Amino acid sequence: MTTSEGFWVGTGPDERMENSFYPCFVRSPVDMTAPSYWKAFVCRVSFTTAEANTKVRVRGQCIVLATSKIALTSALLIANLDVDGITMSGNTPTFGAGFEVTRGGSIDEVITVATTGSRFIDFLYFDADQNTDDGNVATQVCGSIEYVGTKMGSDFTMDYSHGAGTSPGGKPTTTAWTVLKLKEVTFENGWNIKQDNGNGNYPEPHWKRDATGSPLQPCPYLYSANATGKNFLRIKKAEWTVENATTGFSVSADGSDEINIPATVATVSTVGTDTTASISGVNASTAFGIKTDFFNPFELTWKFSFPNPNQTTLLWEIAGSSKNPIYVCLTTNTTLPSTPYRTSVHLACSNKGAVDASQSVDKTWDIFKTLDVKAWNETTKDFSRLLYYYKPGTKFAENPSISYTELLSNPLGTGRCGAWGRLFYYSCKLNDANIFLILILPSGKISGRSLSGLVIKDWDFLVVKNIYEMTFPLQTPPIDYPDMEPAPTNKIYGDLKSKNTIKGQNSGNVSPSQKIFKDHLIVMHNTKYLDPSYGIEYTCKRDFQDKAVKAFELEYELQAGQVVKEVVEPVDATNVTFSVVSESSGSE
Repeated sequence: MTTSEGFWVGTGPDERMENSFYPCFVRSPVDMTAPSYWKAFVCRVSFTTAEANTKVRVRGQCIVLATSKIALTSALLIANLDVDGITMSGNTPTFGAGFEVTRGGSIDEVITVATTGSRFIDFLYFDADQNTDDGNVATQVCGSIEYVGTKMGSDFTMDYSHGAGTSPGGKPTTTAWTVLKLKEVTFENGWNIKQDNGNGNYPEPHWKRDATGSPLQPCPYLYSANATGKNFLRIKKAEWTVENATTGFSVSADGSDEINIPATVATVSTVGTDTTASISGVNASTAFGIKTDFFNPFELTWKFSFPNPNQTTLLWEIAGSSKNPIYVCLTTNTTLPSTPYRTSVHLACSNKGAVDASQSVDKTWDIFKTLDVKAWNETTKDFSRLLYYYKPGTKFAENPSISYTELLSNPLGTGRCGAWGRLFYYSCKLNDANIFLILILPSGKISGRSLSGLVIKDWDFLVVKNIYEMTFPLQTPPIDYPDMEPAPTNKIYGDLKSKNTIKGQNSGNVSPSQKIFKDHLIVMHNTKYLDPSYGIEYTCKRDFQDKAVKAFELEYELQAGQVVKEVVEPVDATNVTFSVVSESSGSE
C-alpha cells in the first residue's frame, strides 16, 4: 500500500491509518483569452488493484469561481469514475454575470470495482462554453479515496495528475497546483514530558512525518487548566512542505473540544529546491476546560485557504491532520520543580474530569486501588507495562527503595513502598494536591522487648509460643536485613509459613516477595491514609495495624548459614507511629 500526493488510504470503513490525511488542491486562475469550447478534469487519481470486487470509498467537494459568464454544456461533476461505467454525483450550475462562486457539489459513496486492473477517478470533470472574452476561472478541489475491501495489500496504489484538457477552439492557459503536506507540529506554553526509561524529554517536534510520509510516534505534552497562560494550547511551529509555492494563503485548524487554531497567514520560504510553509507562536482561540483531561489523541484538522475577492468568509480546504496525546492537569504553577515522567502524568490526568485537587487525588487513587498500575511501554507504544510492588520472586536489592524514577525505569518494573508512595505523591502534586508522605514505624514494647520491624500479613503460626523464631537463607554477601528470597520449601520460615493474603501491586494471586520491613511509607490526604503499595485505605494507626500487621519483629541475628529473627504477635495496644517525612526520607 502506498499513499501519494496528499491522498489518504484507510484500512477499513470510516477508519483512517495514522499516515492518512486529506489532500488539498487549489487551482490558480485559468486565463481564457478567447471564446472557446473546452473540457478538462481538474484532478485525476489513478489506482490499481489485483483484487476483484474491491470496494472503494470516494469522498470530495469542489468549488468553482469565475469572472465571466460561463455556460456548462454538460454536468459539472464532483467525481467522474472510470470504474465499470459508473459515473457519480454532479450538477449543472450556470454562472451569472460578474464574480460568482458555485459549489460543484460533494460526494461520499462506496463503489465496487468489479474487475482488476488500472482505474481512475476525475475530481471536478466538466465541459464549459466560454461566452465572454478575457474571462478567468479558478477551481478548488478537496478529495480522497479509501480502500474498504476485506483484504489490504500492496496492490492498491494511487497517483494523481491534473489539468488535462482538450478544446476544439483553443485550450485555456493553466498554472501549477499548490499542494500542502503537513510535515511537523510542535507545541509550547505548557510542559514537556520525560520518558520513563531515563532517556530524557520526548523530543521536538511533537508530531512529525518521516521520509516515507508516515507519522512517527507522536509525543505527549502537558498543559494546565489553572496556570495563567498555560491553559491555552499554543503552536510553537507547524510546518508543511509545499509544491508549487504560492504566497498569500492562511492556515487554521479545528481541534478537539472546539479548541481551534485561528486563521494565521503562513510564511513561505524556499531553500534550494525545498519549499515550506509554516506558522508559529499562535494560541488556540479557546482555553482548556477547568478539569483534568486526557486527549487520546488531541487532533488538529488543519485547513488552508487563499483569499477570495468579494467573499465575506474564506473557503477552507483540508491540509492534513496531527494527533497527539495531550494531558491537562490542575496545577496553578507557571513552572514545575522538575519535568514529570510520562507515567506519573498519566496517573494524574488520565482518569479525567476532576475539577479540584481533592477530586484529582480520588481519581488517581481509583487507579492505584485496582492493584493494576501500568506504565508506558515504549515497545508496544501503550500503557501495558506492569509495575510491581516487590514482584514475586525478587529480592530486596532488585527493588528500588526511594526513587519512583528508578521504579519506572527498572527493567523488572518493581519497587519498594518508598518508590510507590512517591509515584502516587508526585502524580497527585501535578494537580496541587495537599498530601503528605507518612512513615510508619513500630513503637513501644511487647513482653518488655522493643519492637524493630513489621511482619505484614498474612502468616500461619506452626507452633504455639510467646516468641517465635523465623529463619531465612543467608545472603551472599550478607545483607543488613533478612531476605525472603529465595523462598524455602512451602514458604516455611522457621515457626511461620507465608500465606497469600494481602496482595501488592500486580502481584497476582500471590503476596509480594517481601513481607518483613523496618518501616512502611504511605500517603495522607485529608483524613485518609492511602497505601499505594497495597491499594488499601486506613482510617487511623490502629486501622493500619489491624489490617496489615500480623506480628512485630523483635530482633535478628546472623547464624551459620541462615538469619534468625524473633517475632511476637501484637496485643491490644497500638504499636505503630505515623510521622510526616520529607520527600527524600528513606523507607523500605
